[in-house]
Amino acid sequence: DTLDRLLPKKNPLFRNKKVQTIALGSYHSAAVVENGQILTWGSNKHLRIDRPSGQLSLPGNPVRSLVPCEAKPVNTTSIVKTVVLGPQRTFVIYEDGTIETCGEGDKGLLGLGDQNDIMKLTRIPYFMDNKIRVVQVACGLHATYAVSDEMRMYSWGCHDFCKGLLARQIPSEEQESSLFGTKNVYPTPGLVDFFKEGVLQVSGCTMTGFALTEKGEVWVFGYHEFGLFGNGVEKNHSLSDLNPPQRVEGGDILKHKIVKIRSPSHGNHVMALTSSSQIFTWGHLDFKFRMQNEPTIVGGELSGQKVIDIASGTSHCLALTETGEIYTWGKDKCSKSTSIGGLGLGGMYTEGAIEEPRLMTSLLGKRVTQIHAALGYSAAIVRSYEEESSLNNSSLGRSGLSMRSSSNCMNALRGSSNTQRLKLAEAAERFFATRKIQYLPLISNTNSRNTNSRDVYAVGGGFKNVGQLGLGLTSNHRYNEPQIIRALKGESVVKIDLSPFVDFDNGQHTLFLLQNGLVYASGMGNCGQLGNGITHNYLIPKRIRTLQNIKSITAGPGFSFAIRENGAVLVW
Repeated sequence: DTLDRLLPKKNPLFRNKKVQTIALGSYHSAAVVENGQILTWGSNKHLRIDRPSGQLSLPGNPVRSLVPCEAKPVNTTSIVKTVVLGPQRTFVIYEDGTIETCGEGDKGLLGLGDQNDIMKLTRIPYFMDNKIRVVQVACGLHATYAVSDEMRMYSWGCHDFCKGLLARQIPSEEQESSLFGTKNVYPTPGLVDFFKEGVLQVSGCTMTGFALTEKGEVWVFGYHEFGLFGNGVEKNHSLSDLNPPQRVEGGDILKHKIVKIRSPSHGNHVMALTSSSQIFTWGHLDFKFRMQNEPTIVGGELSGQKVIDIASGTSHCLALTETGEIYTWGKDKCSKSTSIGGLGLGGMYTEGAIEEPRLMTSLLGKRVTQIHAALGYSAAIVRSYEEESSLNNSSLGRSGLSMRSSSNCMNALRGSSNTQRLKLAEAAERFFATRKIQYLPLISNTNSRNTNSRDVYAVGGGFKNVGQLGLGLTSNHRYNEPQIIRALKGESVVKIDLSPFVDFDNGQHTLFLLQNGLVYASGMGNCGQLGNGITHNYLIPKRIRTLQNIKSITAGPGFSFAIRENGAVLVW
């Protein structure tokens, strides 16, 4: 159908198909499934003319396809490595380094030596004739870039707007043969003979291109506007006509080794991932009222996270962590498209924007392996925990939570008549129930240990916000959706107990029992109830050093109990 989706939704048409990789263009999408089959769907027409331009490479050349259909490749002897989509064009790269393309031929962006539209996948002669093995392709709005297995860069397309967009000197004979009298259209790939070291990756946006070298440096070329050169200056059109690429040197980026870059073909910002899992952004992020003229590290909820992948849409950004979680920020509604929902946060930011990363909670409990973003929409390849491990009925899967589930369910929230607390409790119950994640009781009569228990979540604000949620926050911070307790991430938590509220002097604290018999505590410590000989509060769970071989815990108002494996009872 053509409906917007405000939250991630599983595509039922891929049932029984193991997707290897996906790609998003401005108005069309593609996927490669396990048997090497290429599937495409979306718009198949020109950007400005209501007739097919061929980017879907489908029989009959429909104007659009609402369902994934098979695109027949030319190469049938090699395995498809990846698919790359640009505005109205498609590229397929194979394991043997061959490359095929189809789509709108305007500006020579297909690299076939002309400006003709191509309705089905066709090999690019330049690379085949010169025995060049292509490993990566990137699409800007006015240029296309490629990298070979020898780390050499190639470019083709149009530099009507600035002579530096192709990052190379154009030979006089190539200038004289510019097609149909169209100035500055170069439809045949050419070598960018500039970089002394190898090029690992290329990326392109509206009128600017980027190259990542093996030294971990980012170089930029093309139109100097929107702060894209990362040198602290918003624009300098005199630099736009300089062919040599310029190194990005603003901020602290030269202190870091960059391992990945992303920029939207319909957009004017850049993301760069460092070897230490930090993210730099710069340019015009479309959702900020100012230009970001030099690289700036993204903080917020991503601080301390190990980021392994990034994706850049026209008006939004995505980050994927090592644990398979997606963080998203920017706008739900793209200024260059009518679609909404790119953030995957339920359409809460269609008018405004969020400038700091926010966890995409709708995919909690699933492991994300790939992320992609484009013109107002996003996609991800996910697999549930059940696909990775066979779980019994008592398993928590990847995630546990910090809320009661029996007759004692959520006493911490329902202990008062506060309507907001009741709504938070009910919302949390629905949140986990819809994701088939079972509750880990805060207070239970069983001492059994579930070795599959993993992450712990907290929701709400908590009395006085003294750290009993374990989220590291105080004051008026309140969460309407469950948040992961990062200090316990990866630990096998088997039991949690939250002390009841009695009076204003004895605030709440929480105890966490691990599968290995260790105990952590957070919250109010005014009576020494946190067990480490101190009377101040812990905002995040910290281990009680003197406790080992514990099989049961209880948190009371201003005091704590623990029972050892040998039956010894401890109180403090």
